[in-house]
Amino acid sequence: GEMAAFLTRGLDLPDDHTTEFIDDEQSVFEGDIERLAAAGITRGCNPPANTRFCPDQPVTRGEMAAFLTRALPLTVPQAIPAGVRLERTDTRANGRGTVLT
Repeated sequence: GEMAAFLTRGLDLPDDHTTEFIDDEQSVFEGDIERLAAAGITRGCNPPANTRFCPDQPVTRGEMAAFLTRALPLTVPQAIPAGVRLERTDTRANGRGTVLT
């Protein structure tokens, strides 16, 4: 549930109070959970029915990655274009990490 609040506030998702899940009605995060579902960011925790969100279960790193992938307009190149060189930089010195040049 807390993850739903974090994402809906961070992404400024619009209010949507449709009922997608049967197990979030007693949660203080019900509105946030429903916003995530309306935005297509979450699909439920009991496939294939996906009638539950499981708001009291911890979110794994993989689940959070899936939520962020659905939420953010990210594009991943299939291959590094010719002429592009990867350079590793010292993140302690400049805070940039690995950069494309």
